[in-house]
Amino acid sequence: MGHAMYIIDMNRVTIGFGSSFPLSFNELKEKFRLLGYLQPENEPPLVGIDAVGNTIELQVLTKESIKIVYDEERGRLTISNDSTIDDMYSEIESFFQKIQEIHVASKIVWFEINISARVLNDTHPLVTKTKPSQIVSTLESLVETPIHTFSRSVCSFSNGLPDSPLNKLSEWLHVTVGAFVPNPRYYQVRIVFRSSNLNKILECYKLLPNLILDSVKPEKWEE
Repeated sequence: MGHAMYIIDMNRVTIGFGSSFPLSFNELKEKFRLLGYLQPENEPPLVGIDAVGNTIELQVLTKESIKIVYDEERGRLTISNDSTIDDMYSEIESFFQKIQEIHVASKIVWFEINISARVLNDTHPLVTKTKPSQIVSTLESLVETPIHTFSRSVCSFSNGLPDSPLNKLSEWLHVTVGAFVPNPRYYQVRIVFRSSNLNKILECYKLLPNLILDSVKPEKWEE
């Protein structure tokens, strides 16, 4: 009998890009208006926190059930939908195309897709017993309870192992699968993929539902 698995929520995705100059919200708003996205009227400003704790203003565009939040400083668009984002391939492709049109005079160094999903599986995320090792033995002696694997993580980089900050690289992949902290009965899957090749980014987007479901199958991680 196979596993029963369900993607509980996958209704938000962040896409990013790196270029030699920032993309202003006014430029973005004009291009996205051609796709049917408008800035909501009579709504209070949306604020966020940057990497060092400063308050920043975020910009919002909407179309039907789709909402875009733009972080101009970091070049990030977070797209959310009332249902799920796995059927929004054409929209995501259009977003990247419009960004490329704006940056026609400046080479975009990389594109990025970043998604976090919550998944329910028959297998409990914490059922895997950590393989015996000296550190595991030490910790089990300390807590006097079994030590379990909390998460699994894999990564890939171009040009060998990096010696600079990851957010400065133009080619990298990071996949993390583990227990969802607010309710560890669920898995949390996070996939970050950055590439200078937009076709690779769009291909990854198409594969997201299958990648996410496969990642919570314990047998898929076995050697």
